[in-house]
Amino acid sequence: MDKASKQYIPLYLAFLRLGAFTFGGGLAMLPLLRQEIVERNHWVEEEELIDMYALAQCAPGIIAVNTSTYVGYRIAGVGGAFAAVLGQITSPMCVITIIAALFQHITDSVLFQHALAGIGAMVCVLLSNTVWTMGKKSIRDRFTVLVFIAAFAAGMLLHLPILLLTLCGGAAGIAFAGMTGRWRA
Repeated sequence: MDKASKQYIPLYLAFLRLGAFTFGGGLAMLPLLRQEIVERNHWVEEEELIDMYALAQCAPGIIAVNTSTYVGYRIAGVGGAFAAVLGQITSPMCVITIIAALFQHITDSVLFQHALAGIGAMVCVLLSNTVWTMGKKSIRDRFTVLVFIAAFAAGMLLHLPILLLTLCGGAAGIAFAGMTGRWRA
């Protein structure tokens, strides 16, 4: 068994946990992804995870699946990508199948409505924590502060799509590096 194939089961289990405990879509995944991929398994550095997540947002499809594909491939090649994606989709597929079967009975339940409200509040806390932690590493000079403020304002006031904001941020970074001669290898 080669080194890459020894990572298939840990990748599957890591993304199985992510898939089981991520509520609220792709952005809600980020705090748990950071904890699992960067802190627990030390597969990538935080800066690389930020780059992976940004690329996953730009690609068509579900952000969680795109991110798991990218991380899995980075860690263990094509087999790792399959293991990570399979782990990512296993729990949600099981949960959504059960919810679909019980949907009419569950949605009217007061307990279910309160559970969703509590989960939604916790997702906000997790996102805020991740934005703060990752922001400290991503916003590191006047240029990145300016890009942050411009993107935040454009997103909030003009309701521009995330893809457009991400591409504009990348283009601004390239232009800034070209104008200042700050090309890094």
